[in-house]
Amino acid sequence: MSQNSTEFNTLLAKPRVKSEHCIGILKGRFPFFKSIRMKIAKKKDLKGIIQYVQGGVILHNWLVKEEIDAGWCYDEVAVTAMAEDDLGAEPATELNQANDARRTQILYYLSTLEDTNIN
Repeated sequence: MSQNSTEFNTLLAKPRVKSEHCIGILKGRFPFFKSIRMKIAKKKDLKGIIQYVQGGVILHNWLVKEEIDAGWCYDEVAVTAMAEDDLGAEPATELNQANDARRTQILYYLSTLEDTNIN
């Protein structure tokens, strides 16, 4: 391998490693990205996946930038256990209701930020 090829490969490897690290961070924060189970049959399907990734990046950057109260964080295992302990409701239903409430809270919070425009 020539000197030019080695230099080129080194220059090419650096951004690739940074890109892989970014992907790893997103997969760690949002497990959905570990296995996106969407069939890509049309251009529209790929656009949908790109929107999910963009949304994840936006949420990640927001979570890094904003100070989050401890009350916003919850242990998913604890929530699942609480739902399973409730004999009157299906665990999945209870968890879905908790997630719906959380999404509503986040939407309200984001809509109150001055520099956020949610349409």
